[in-house]
Amino acid sequence: MMWDDVDFEHRPIHVRRTIQRIKNPDYTEEITCSAAKTTVICSTPKSDASRRSIPMPEFLYALLMSEYSNHFHDDAGYVISRGGTAIEPRNMQYRFEKLLAAANIMKANFHITRHTFATRALETGFDIKPLSEILGHSSASITLKFYAHAMNAHKHKCMESLESVFRLAA
Repeated sequence: MMWDDVDFEHRPIHVRRTIQRIKNPDYTEEITCSAAKTTVICSTPKSDASRRSIPMPEFLYALLMSEYSNHFHDDAGYVISRGGTAIEPRNMQYRFEKLLAAANIMKANFHITRHTFATRALETGFDIKPLSEILGHSSASITLKFYAHAMNAHKHKCMESLESVFRLAA
């Protein structure tokens, strides 16, 4: 995410690019000096649904505004950066692993934070359709396919909430 993806006036965050490390098509093992095995690319998200605007909650707005205001940032620079340049995906994973180890949490891929967000959102009663759009899924059914397990606790809670109705009827 770059600073120009953050709309401080209307408060959405625009998802317009992805950064990833991919296999380098120019790499050949025969000539070891030809190219690196992998390369970092910045590209557009893979689908129309992936290109989206996410409403910024107040706590995130305040955090980003403070970061933007307290440090000199070029609007073209990356929000999570080293000198305005995007942090290498492997370095993000390495830092994440160090934080997990320090907290005595089992090793996991950084992508798990996305799944944790989705699961916790469902557990708090987040509606499936807006969550699907925030995650960049093309339909709510895709979101349900991946996160139906998180709905079980919510279903139980909903059923328990009926107790007051049955008490009134008795």
